[in-house]
Amino acid sequence: MIFPIKLILLKAEKANIQGIIDFLKFYLGNSLKVSESDGIKYITTDNFSEHALEEALNSFSTDSLINFSLFESNPIRTKEEYNRALKFSYLFKNDILKNTYYNEKSLINYSSIYNIDNKLTRKLAFRKYFDDSDMINICRAMFKSNLNISKAAEYLYIHRNTLKYKLDNFLNVTNFDLRVFFDASLLEQILKK
Repeated sequence: MIFPIKLILLKAEKANIQGIIDFLKFYLGNSLKVSESDGIKYITTDNFSEHALEEALNSFSTDSLINFSLFESNPIRTKEEYNRALKFSYLFKNDILKNTYYNEKSLINYSSIYNIDNKLTRKLAFRKYFDDSDMINICRAMFKSNLNISKAAEYLYIHRNTLKYKLDNFLNVTNFDLRVFFDASLLEQILKK
């Protein structure tokens, strides 16, 4: 497999699958590789279109009246990232909503709300920080200080710039920014379970 790629997971009624795949080929080009397992189509592509796939699919579903759910991964650059992206298929398989587009954050949010495999959800959200007690303490300090970096640094007895550095590293690894309310509230919800 040649990286970088993007993984797309697709669920729909059997009669509609080919129409959606044809649309994706039109939208993303013919660089799609399609396989199937457990009723889910696994699609990989090396096309990173600048246009939002979510918007295109929303207009497609509105125009065609086809119900489907789709998950789009972040860009995948290594075999480890690919294996991680495949783990999202377990959460995606349990999706009960129809006509839903998911990216990694929204699927983690969905699985957290509906209590779908809390341990896997936590692993997917925190990645290498899954069992890092220092980073978990940093997260809890940010929650306790209402996302105020100065107060959190004071609470942790570390310099403000050190905390900013650690938060930047956390963002680079997990794609979650503890300085942004949505990301922080989602992570807080995951840690509570």
